[in-house]
Amino acid sequence: MKIGVSANANSFSHFGSRWGDKTYEKLSSFGFTHIDFSCIGDFNSPFMTLPEEEAKALVLYEKELAEKAGMVLHQAHAPVIAQEKPYTKEQLTKLTEGIKRAIRLCGAADIHFLVVHPLMVYGWSDRGSEIAKKTFERNVEILTELCDYAKDFDVTICYENMPCIGFSISHPHEVAEVIRKVDHPNLGMCFDTGHTMAFRCGKNVDEQIKEVGDIIKVLHVHDTYGNADQHNLPGIGCTDWTAVRDALHEIGYEGVFSLELNRIHDFSIELFEEIYRITYKMADEIINK
Repeated sequence: MKIGVSANANSFSHFGSRWGDKTYEKLSSFGFTHIDFSCIGDFNSPFMTLPEEEAKALVLYEKELAEKAGMVLHQAHAPVIAQEKPYTKEQLTKLTEGIKRAIRLCGAADIHFLVVHPLMVYGWSDRGSEIAKKTFERNVEILTELCDYAKDFDVTICYENMPCIGFSISHPHEVAEVIRKVDHPNLGMCFDTGHTMAFRCGKNVDEQIKEVGDIIKVLHVHDTYGNADQHNLPGIGCTDWTAVRDALHEIGYEGVFSLELNRIHDFSIELFEEIYRITYKMADEIINK
């Protein structure tokens, strides 16, 4: 497995605000080889607010910087709308069009995996209600449309498990059920370790990896103490990383061990650099030693 990290060089991000165009160079010097270009799907980012041709030029510039540093823009994240109440018609249109724009930007930059959250079309508290069936059916319908669209851009949609206890498409096996119902060559799973820990349903992360291993395309790797979506460094939480590594080897996962971390930007630039240098070493020890 290669080791990746969620980052970008644009000044919109906490990486770009510190390292700017040297971002990928810095990350490469620590050992990282692959990038989760997650900011592409933030509705407030220039990738969504600029005219599309300008956004495309910006993504291609990031790709050029990454390639010069010997790195690969491996995966990206689509826009998200998460809320208690159902989407309005306008919100659903905004979201689906935003995801399609993200697909086009990925296609332009040869980013082959786009992470998409289950759509909370009827709000995030439908578990155990009659609405859950409608949520499932609507997600199948919209995912099918998005996968058909993504096929023309050589992009695989990676449907992600969630940390939302009240939402009916959260647990890995629920996400897998939708994926298998859609049954599309351009659809797989983004397995999020921290989301799984925040909503375990009595099973450890490694057990759940084995359950859905045949459809995992990409990972979001982070830790939690099991009561919230914390996005901590591996080891700052309850996850059994030896068991996770063994499970990934057992299912034959050969993709990227991609870290998705939060709140490190609160520290000084010296400590910021040291944390990422050490985080790479932690990830390398987990998967290789």
